[in-house]
Amino acid sequence: RGLNCCGLHYHSNDVTTRLVAQQRDLHDVLLQVTELLYCRLNNITSLSQIITKMSYQTKHYKSIRMNGGIAVRVVRHLLCRDGPS
Repeated sequence: RGLNCCGLHYHSNDVTTRLVAQQRDLHDVLLQVTELLYCRLNNITSLSQIITKMSYQTKHYKSIRMNGGIAVRVVRHLLCRDGPS
């Protein structure tokens, strides 16, 4: 499978297969895949930087959490808002 959002498709079987072999927890896999995507697109070394950026943009300071939910939101943010249209 790949990530589908706003008509974009990112084929990530190779990445997820390697990560699932190392880490069975789905949330951790989502966070690692998200961090890889973000680093590739923006040359940033820490996922916490985009979470901080998003918290300022959305002003949901208290609702930002390091879990699968925020990972999904980060991916959507990258592909739909920062990615090519």
